[in-house]
Amino acid sequence: MKKLTLLLILLLTIKFASGQTQLDTALNFSVKDIYGNTIELFEILDEGKIVVIDFFSTTCGFCILYTPDFQASHEDFGENDGNVYFMKIAWGDDNAGVAYFDSTYNLTTPSVSGSEGGGNQVYNDYMIQATPTVIVIAPDREILEQQVWEPTRENINAAVIAAGGTLVGIDDGPAENRNSLTIYPNPSRGLISISFELENTAGSALEVYNLMGKKVFDVMEKSFPAGKQRIDVDLSGLTEGTYLIRHLINGKPAQSKRLILLD
Repeated sequence: MKKLTLLLILLLTIKFASGQTQLDTALNFSVKDIYGNTIELFEILDEGKIVVIDFFSTTCGFCILYTPDFQASHEDFGENDGNVYFMKIAWGDDNAGVAYFDSTYNLTTPSVSGSEGGGNQVYNDYMIQATPTVIVIAPDREILEQQVWEPTRENINAAVIAAGGTLVGIDDGPAENRNSLTIYPNPSRGLISISFELENTAGSALEVYNLMGKKVFDVMEKSFPAGKQRIDVDLSGLTEGTYLIRHLINGKPAQSKRLILLD
């Protein structure tokens, strides 16, 4: 049973890790966002901007889990007013469905629906196999990142900075308190210690998500002083499998770590 569970975990990990574009050079596309505005990729690249695309679906658990991270990175780089342009392209959904998704999660990135905005064709052209897939395109049309995984705020920001993006929108709280989240032991049979360090006093929350993107446990939410913090947690009530533990600082995603629970 344990071997079967570990095999399923491995297959799920491979599935999500393989959801990248097969292209190394961008193809041009012209789509319309949910408000009818035309977005042409090469026009944006010709302005010298880096383009970051989140290929997502409104029903995808991991898309729901990571969409606050994509939004946070969008804000960190100036909400498309800097040298980086963020956009989301949905598979299958119509404008109304994507608009509802955006309003639910307070998203401000330009969004393109699959059926009405032309997103489905872009999915086919870029050979996207799974969602979410976040890619980074340089102004010279080279696809520098075929998939940013896991698409956390930290990982997206690192990929965009490596591409030449300039941070302009990070606020003082989470930026200064960006931390190194650790979980021990991992794998675990349920009893774990979660450690992180804060440079300033800040509100912290720890959440546990399953592989479908559903939150299954709230560890805590409280204010901590500056310095090293350690929380002992009992997750033995959860079934064996792979989970994601997310740390939020002042309500914004800071870092996520994968945890494997054994029977």
